Amino acid sequence: MDDVIRILSNAVAADTTNPDLRAYLAHLLAEQGRTSDALECAQQGLVTNPAHLGLLSIAAESANRLGLGQESTGYTELLTALRRGDDGGIDVPDSIDELLAGWSDTEAPPES
Repeated sequence: MDDVIRILSNAVAADTTNPDLRAYLAHLLAEQGRTSDALECAQQGLVTNPAHLGLLSIAAESANRLGLGQESTGYTELLTALRRGDDGGIDVPDSIDELLAGWSDTEAPPES
């Protein structure tokens, strides 16, 4: 899993405008117990994409796990407000294959 996280980290660094890629990386970091890293990753994405539901969800959960109640509440309230009027679903791919299939028509970032 460390290799996948390293590869995704490089991809995020190469394409800073892709919030879905950053959300997937943050999701994997959280799953691996790297809660602080997951929160930082989500927060960086929220700077340029403050209404991204996936990033907000990961930020809220990570802040909650870290005992940052005020931050968690803020992210949760914003997430709830943005979800009003939609089905509340967050489109986070279930696997790296699903993520890559969604980008089959794009060019891969250069390797570093």
